[in-house]
Order: sequence, then structure tokens, then C-alpha cells
Amino acid sequence: MLKLDENVVGIWYVQLPEGDWLASVFMEDDKPCLEYRFRYYVDDKSFDSADEKNWYRMQPTGPADLNKLVETVRVIAGLTAARGKSEVYELMMENFDNFDAFAKEFQKAEFVSIQEERLH
Repeated sequence: MLKLDENVVGIWYVQLPEGDWLASVFMEDDKPCLEYRFRYYVDDKSFDSADEKNWYRMQPTGPADLNKLVETVRVIAGLTAARGKSEVYELMMENFDNFDAFAKEFQKAEFVSIQEERLH
């Protein structure tokens, strides 16, 4: 599942003909990290779907440059979009005053489905 909290730096999304690609850069232990996934559709369900999802995570073991990581993700997103003949959705935390504003904007994206659960 996508890590979405106050440590997020940016989120990228690309629609593909057979699925989609989603990525997030965030800070963890004072280092920039990347999580991304490819999703391959097998049905049209948003929740409880049998879609195949392949998740990947990159966390540096040594010094890392946040700006270089963001630029690398932008290149990957651009290449992925070119493959799918689609556009890149990018949302960067630096463009918002706080995490709540960032999260509200992300929730407006047409590809985002939200499922609320009642707590006991």
C-alpha cells in the first residue's frame, strides 16, 4: 500500500493500457526512499480486486540525494508514460502548506479510490 503521511515528498501515477504505475518518494530515517508498483488489471474492482500488483522499495544504505532521486523518478515516470501513450500525474509536497492540503489534493485525482473503515 502507498505510504502517505507527513514524510511524503511526491507521488507519481501513470495509466497504462493494461494497468497502471504508482510511485512515492518519502523520507525515512532522514533518507529519501522510493516505493513503486505496477498494477495489472484483471477486473474492474477498486477494492478486493484480483489485480496483480508488484511492489518495489528502494532505501539507500549510505548517503543519498533527494533531488537526484526525484529527478530519476521523473525520468522513469516519463518513460513509462511514453510506453503507455499517456500522461504523468505528479503531486509534490513542496507545493502545499501542509500535509492535509497535499492529501486533499491527492484525493481529488481521478484514479484515487478511497475506502473508509469504521473503527470500533
